Amino acid sequence: MHVPLIDEIVRLYDDSAWRVRDPIRNIEKVFTNRFLSSEPNFEEMYEISRHTIHVSEVLSATIEAMEGIQRQQKAIYRSLPELVKTYQEQAQEYMSFQLLLLKNLKLRCSSNRERLKDEIALVIKSLMFSLPTHGSLQVQINAVTVRHDNAVMKSIALLTMIFLPATFVSAFFSTTFFTFGDNSPKASKQLWVYWAITIPSTLLVIVIWRLWLRGSLNLAWKMFFVRRRLAKLTTGVTV
Repeated sequence: MHVPLIDEIVRLYDDSAWRVRDPIRNIEKVFTNRFLSSEPNFEEMYEISRHTIHVSEVLSATIEAMEGIQRQQKAIYRSLPELVKTYQEQAQEYMSFQLLLLKNLKLRCSSNRERLKDEIALVIKSLMFSLPTHGSLQVQINAVTVRHDNAVMKSIALLTMIFLPATFVSAFFSTTFFTFGDNSPKASKQLWVYWAITIPSTLLVIVIWRLWLRGSLNLAWKMFFVRRRLAKLTTGVTV
């Protein structure tokens, strides 16, 4: 049997398995330490995962080849009964031991791959929790829209306040209650009619607005109590 060759193969596979394991352990240390704020390197994770799959695949093929060699070894020993029995047992034990090492390395590669998958899942979940959800994102969009609308309304109110005095003065003095001649402007004796109509109508508009506002508030309170009563009747719990 080619003992030095088999020993070298097992040694190389052992080195490959641990070379994959060390970077995975470093990734675990980085993301389990809360004091470190490093960005996840998905390209590195992908490369490690690719190498892990490759090593696991080659180990599977090697294990099958070693099992085939072991079967052929037993067949040869059965066909050569003149060989010393102690030599046969030692050779078979050696092959079984090396085959067991390769299977353990295969398990190590599978464990490395699962650990890396868990780390990738943890990073993705952390990124998902750090990003705003659909509801909170919609709330932020609504808040921005409301702020924009408020700014527009403030601009309209400011323009209204600027031009309102001039509009009132021009409209007031353009009525027929005033005449502007060559000598001096004159006010009509019927000017009281303007104030007699304007003041009550203004008060009426204010009263109607207050009643409408109070009706809206009352409707909101009624809807609240109706929902509360329905919830109490359906669930038996006061909300």
